[in-house]
Amino acid sequence: MKFLIVNGPNINMLGVREPDIYGTLTYEGLCDTIAQAARGMGVEVEFFQSNSEGDIVTAIQNALGRMDGIVINPAAYTHTSVAILDALKAVALPAAEVHISDVTRREAFRQRSFAGMACRYHFVGEGRDGYVHALETLKRDIEGSLIILHAMPRSEWEACRAVGAVGAHLPEGGFLHCSPVEYFWRVAPGHYADGGDYVLLCIDVKKVPAPVKWEAGPHNPSRYYPHIYGACPVSAVTAVLPLRMDSRGQFLKNPELSGYENR
Repeated sequence: MKFLIVNGPNINMLGVREPDIYGTLTYEGLCDTIAQAARGMGVEVEFFQSNSEGDIVTAIQNALGRMDGIVINPAAYTHTSVAILDALKAVALPAAEVHISDVTRREAFRQRSFAGMACRYHFVGEGRDGYVHALETLKRDIEGSLIILHAMPRSEWEACRAVGAVGAHLPEGGFLHCSPVEYFWRVAPGHYADGGDYVLLCIDVKKVPAPVKWEAGPHNPSRYYPHIYGACPVSAVTAVLPLRMDSRGQFLKNPELSGYENR
């Protein structure tokens, strides 16, 4: 499995450019970090960086037939380039958008992402780890082993089944809180320990048409959770499992989820 890592303008200036925002890691150091992580995953990576929009478009086009997926940080072109959006849509490879800084908390003009419209996943504000997380997620996506979890009362699930979607009536800007398999058991006691009749929805991310963005948790900014910004069709739910506790009030891990850890 091979991935193209695309970085846009000024990423070559990492280590010099606004270190209070982007840190002191150089571009070469970033590539070394990604390459080392890729070897650990058993995948290949090819790096491309350019300050020119047309060159980035050409690199994306040249990935067709050679790469299994694309990890892209379009940098400033994120907010302006329809051409990069169209290139990503044209090759139609699984793609993940990465931003080193948390652009959601920056200037108003950075709040729109054209390239992100063609990306299946979004990793924002994780620094270098965002690239690694993107690789891990795309790899599992392609392998068919990327499952995220959403818990809800059984009665609500039955109502969702009736309308064909979970979150069919989300407010504008709302999202479904989900969790990677390995994180769920850490957060469950704070949300589902009231003895209610809950079910655990196993969601195949590839079947979710809405954007899935990995964003920092409110209590631990170093831990990222997938949020579905839109309705999740019932057809994307591959299994509905009971959420159970033992006699001591400890949650029991469902054996069906073994092997689905995402990080």
